[in-house]
Amino acid sequence: MSSDLSKTHWSRTQERGSLLGLKFMMFVVNTFGSRICSWLLFPVTFYFYLTGTKARRASAKFLKYHQQYCINHQIKTTPLRPWSVLNHFYEFSLAGLDKVRVWQNKITNDDVTVIFGEGCEEIIESGKGFILIGSHLGNMEIIRILSPKRKNLVMNAIAYTNHAQNFNNLLKSINPHSKIKIFEVSEISIATSMVLREKIDKGEAFAILADRIPETVKNRYLKIPLLDHVAAFPQGPFILASLMECPVLTAFCLKTKSGKYTLYIKKLTDKIVLDRANREQSLMPHMSEFVKQLESYAVANPTQWFSFFDFWESKE
Repeated sequence: MSSDLSKTHWSRTQERGSLLGLKFMMFVVNTFGSRICSWLLFPVTFYFYLTGTKARRASAKFLKYHQQYCINHQIKTTPLRPWSVLNHFYEFSLAGLDKVRVWQNKITNDDVTVIFGEGCEEIIESGKGFILIGSHLGNMEIIRILSPKRKNLVMNAIAYTNHAQNFNNLLKSINPHSKIKIFEVSEISIATSMVLREKIDKGEAFAILADRIPETVKNRYLKIPLLDHVAAFPQGPFILASLMECPVLTAFCLKTKSGKYTLYIKKLTDKIVLDRANREQSLMPHMSEFVKQLESYAVANPTQWFSFFDFWESKE
């Protein structure tokens, strides 16, 4: 399938000040505490709101689609207000603050309710490797809460980024004992799959986000409806999972109130098996189920949708 993604796709747009912003936030949290930091985020958020034209439009489009979807499907929701987009930006800022608090062990097991689907606890406690597939909805940093379910579980977060080592160094500076590692994957090669498979065979786990198409494999996607509008989703995470021949779980972590989260873990499949002659057809059931779950949680938690680019920009 040929790519028709526009030049404004997220993979061509650098996240503004991500590392520098997290370092600044860590400094403020350490110096003044989380409460003061949350107040300081107001002017910072307002600046990005004023200067982030594309992000502002993307937020407005998502919220509009969400509103229309709820009306069409008779789902109760909060009406849009003139300040809805700004509030959406502020929730994103607070999520960044919580990332730092997680890394600093200021959000602990007691702050997170984990709801396991059938068979998930057995997979995690088995000592074998598995893959978690998540999204930019909510706060996936909470995946470290899974570690107490299995002593010494090593969790690798797969990232399509050139800054993986910088994030690893930042994590180590915040928490030297963290068992979460950022693992950079620029493309799915034989060498990459061998390294990942070795880690899976050692009982390590991988978390990968499956709602954005990386620049390196932008021609590998499937179009699946989300909020009644067709969007492009990457095949890569699911192809990668098939190469690992291990259980695949979905993970969505949503904030319930300040500093409190619920982590939903469901089994997607025991193993993804691809038909080489009909790869897209064999991928579709797994990808559609993931998108179905993403949609359900996004409908219930719209301000925790943290994809500030035109998610539906590909031709419909």
